[in-house]
Amino acid sequence: MMQSFKEARVIAIIGRRTVSEPFRNLLVKTYPNLNNSCSYWPLLAYLLFPTRIDEGEIIVSRHAIAELLGYSSTPTNFNVRHIFEEFCKDIQPFTWSDYSKAEKRARTVESLEFPKIIQDALKKEHDKLLQREERVYLLTGKPFSKAKQYRSIVRQHNEALKQTAKVKETKVLLDYMNSLPPTLFTKLIKTNGKATLEAIKNLELDSEHQWNIFSSILDNPIQIYQPSDRTVRIFPVGERIVSLKSEIRRVLTKGMAEADLKSAQFSIAATLWDIPSVIEFLENGGDMWEYLYQLGTRNKAALKDILYSLMFGMHYFGILKRLEAIGIKYRDFIALPLIKDLVKARNKEMKRIVKESGATTCFGNFLKLEIEQDEKSILAQCCQAMELKLLFPIIDIAMTARGRKGFAIALWQHDGFTLHSYAAARRNYYKEKCSLLVEQQAHELGIMTKLQWKDL
Repeated sequence: MMQSFKEARVIAIIGRRTVSEPFRNLLVKTYPNLNNSCSYWPLLAYLLFPTRIDEGEIIVSRHAIAELLGYSSTPTNFNVRHIFEEFCKDIQPFTWSDYSKAEKRARTVESLEFPKIIQDALKKEHDKLLQREERVYLLTGKPFSKAKQYRSIVRQHNEALKQTAKVKETKVLLDYMNSLPPTLFTKLIKTNGKATLEAIKNLELDSEHQWNIFSSILDNPIQIYQPSDRTVRIFPVGERIVSLKSEIRRVLTKGMAEADLKSAQFSIAATLWDIPSVIEFLENGGDMWEYLYQLGTRNKAALKDILYSLMFGMHYFGILKRLEAIGIKYRDFIALPLIKDLVKARNKEMKRIVKESGATTCFGNFLKLEIEQDEKSILAQCCQAMELKLLFPIIDIAMTARGRKGFAIALWQHDGFTLHSYAAARRNYYKEKCSLLVEQQAHELGIMTKLQWKDL
């Protein structure tokens, strides 16, 4: 039976992980039963170099492990507990939590302690990361090969371009991002790799997680995206450059320019949900983040997460937990006039969606209300569609501005992108052109937003 794209890519991603030969030899010596089951090597690799992390814990959900082991969809009889128990008995003991569908809490690793000799060897691996000589593939032990890496990149490109999307505009974006030349990213690694690794080492928090992601990028530098079943958004396949923390990503993409829509979802909601107070605030040059800073914190990332979670219907307790984490009282947050108006408009819009059994996006697609697609999901999808429509003129121009004097959208981040100008002298020209196109599109759509730039 032919493998699905998803199944093939998961197997390939695990198979491309490289380590130093002495480290792999140590694993074989420490865990002599590794070849007794086809699940042991992938699961050990997953636990040694975790990239799927939730609040500091390694995610070991049923679906994540099924995907890890090459399933394109999780079989109904897939018994992850049995897999874990056998792994603990034969390879490495660890404990895991229960999951909660109601609380949307994934199963995670509770305790895991590798032998000290493995821990010490892992630290040495961190220092050897950029030494690509004498590296072997973790699963097979075969020497790393640039020829194999190149063939793998070509295969991934070809498979990625076969993907389909429900919306024409998503397909155009998907094909463009998946057709970028791999050399764009290998040159970044060659130029900025050392500085990136140094920045990761200097992180106070999350250093190991970022190292795991960066090492995965080195083993597979191509940036591949996939569509979503529900939204017009596209997402990276596996761990890619956009998976890195912003401060690390910006070190790696030094020499490029990063753009994002100002208060994107907030501005879109103001228009789609018809909130006069918010529209007036934005028309007068108001900045939502400065408005929220009056609560006593300038933690923009946390405030952005809280605001967008509130907008799209997160439960009271979820918002409360996030606010408490940054020292803000729920009553102070919800008492802000613009937040009050936002919640009122959101509730009205959700009632409309329920009454009309769905809603139509700006691309003309009707999203039907159903058990697996509730009013909160539809609310978010309509805003995300508008987000793509605002930025779509950039994709149009990027497709015609290739070559030595052109530019590329190097990375896509939903409400923004990273621009690479092949001729450095023309970077400002393309920044201004992109800004103008988005400004015109926003004006036509009645959205109070614009591009904000950061030179890297």
